[in-house]
Amino acid sequence: MKLPVPDWILKEGWMMKKGEFSSGFKKRYFVAYNKKDHFVIKYFTTATEHLKEKPKSKGFISCAGYSAQKENNAHNTIILHPHDDERREWVLHCETKEIQD
Repeated sequence: MKLPVPDWILKEGWMMKKGEFSSGFKKRYFVAYNKKDHFVIKYFTTATEHLKEKPKSKGFISCAGYSAQKENNAHNTIILHPHDDERREWVLHCETKEIQD
């Protein structure tokens, strides 16, 4: 018996992400997809964009090759560190500790 590949959304919600080329933060709606979508995290400018038939994301994070670190500061920060120098480091601020967890 072949089991179905998990395709539900793992987590979704608002966070602030640090820009790749600027030090500013932008508020984005993040959606973490499951195994069927290769555990990718897409981000959007609105909370409803990912519900469209063919959503247009502002960008995405491919989680393979990253390790996550929580920093319990005033911004409840998550830092995604790449395992190589080819990819960028992601800095995400969460509104609450519950969102960060």
